[in-house]
Amino acid sequence: MTLLWVIGGSLESAQYLYGLEDERPPRFEFVNRLAVHEYRRRVESEFHEYDDAEHERLWFNDMPIPIFSIADPAFRLDYFNTGLSCASSRLRHALGLTDAVIRYRDIDLDQSPPAVRERGYQAFHVLTVADPIDWSRTAAVVLDVRRPDGSIRKQRYVAPPNPMGPPQRIYWRDDFKAPAPLFRAVGTPWTLATDPLADQVMRAGITDLVFQDITSDRAQTGVVLRQ
Repeated sequence: MTLLWVIGGSLESAQYLYGLEDERPPRFEFVNRLAVHEYRRRVESEFHEYDDAEHERLWFNDMPIPIFSIADPAFRLDYFNTGLSCASSRLRHALGLTDAVIRYRDIDLDQSPPAVRERGYQAFHVLTVADPIDWSRTAAVVLDVRRPDGSIRKQRYVAPPNPMGPPQRIYWRDDFKAPAPLFRAVGTPWTLATDPLADQVMRAGITDLVFQDITSDRAQTGVVLRQ
């Protein structure tokens, strides 16, 4: 199977971000977070017959323009996520992905100092979706999802951890090949990157976006990050 990594923010960047949010007044604020999240819920309600990927696409395409106020002029994260994934122009260049794989949208940084605005932050949403999991061996929750034409399909989701039992291993398809360097995995909350893309980003000096191994045997017993 292709070596795959889950993308996420580094622990250090998350602690820094939360520290700015917790200050009074906050030095980092998602000003219209409530409006963006309410719009998301409205999309999910109005288009309940669509699958999760379509909900995400509709929400991201038409949501209100996100407004961020970042008072710290030394703010230099290349990646951050406060319910919405955002990338600096440096990270976007390092990823080097086409609009067939990823969609970017401008965010409003008018309430932030020039040094922050110059980093060219945009929100992003990964468009490519694929199914790398071997569901015949992986514990799953199965739900009925209605298609727009009225027919029903089965949607599998990775079963939540059982705190009273042994760890539930996720099994991966031996024949799986990634359709793009970055894609979202069906039935999971994860966005996965191929090893060449992870290498490309790390060689560009990006440290705020980290790559976690979830497919190897080592990853079944602890957190393994790409070094």
